[in-house]
Amino acid sequence: STLAALLKTVGINPLILDLDGGTKHLDVSRVDVSSWAMLRAALKKKELVSQFNAIVVDDLTKAEEYCCTHIVQTI
Repeated sequence: STLAALLKTVGINPLILDLDGGTKHLDVSRVDVSSWAMLRAALKKKELVSQFNAIVVDDLTKAEEYCCTHIVQTI
């Protein structure tokens, strides 16, 4: 999270997809995500992601949990 926030210092404008609330203390552009569907929807929004030079998913462990839950619920 902190490393992603530092991207601005080198001219990269990141969007952080915050899955666990870990970036609330950082001055970054963020989208709070609480499900696999929300993560997928955020990544598909061209008008959102096209404004940024980097997309950061924080954190991937939580993304994996959301994915597994989605798979179990939809099988």
